[in-house]
Amino acid sequence: MIRKIKSALIGIKNIWKWRSVIYKDRDWDYWFVYEILKTKLKFQANHLLKYSNHESSGADVKQLLECVDLIDKVQNEYYIDQAILGLVDEQWTDDMFKETAEKQDETRKLLFKTLEANIERWWC
Repeated sequence: MIRKIKSALIGIKNIWKWRSVIYKDRDWDYWFVYEILKTKLKFQANHLLKYSNHESSGADVKQLLECVDLIDKVQNEYYIDQAILGLVDEQWTDDMFKETAEKQDETRKLLFKTLEANIERWWC
């Protein structure tokens, strides 16, 4: 019985913790999937900082936060924005678009490669 009460309290605490992310969630855009993943990785990094004492916890936190940064770049189309901001008197060319799209794609691939290599280890 006590276990059920503790589990319910943890569930209520999680609902409260996730409230702003869930409130803003929408089903029509990949942006929100990244937002959920980014939030989960932040929570995990904070948990490791607060509670973990295993040998690689510092490196794990660093990798988690690097993934958060990569998600920000993918989510907000960082390289495309940088290219557009860099244009003063130039026109947006097909080559420029291709180059920035490739950088965005490489960033997304690096994110998922890092997740694939580490995600199960981070939660051990």
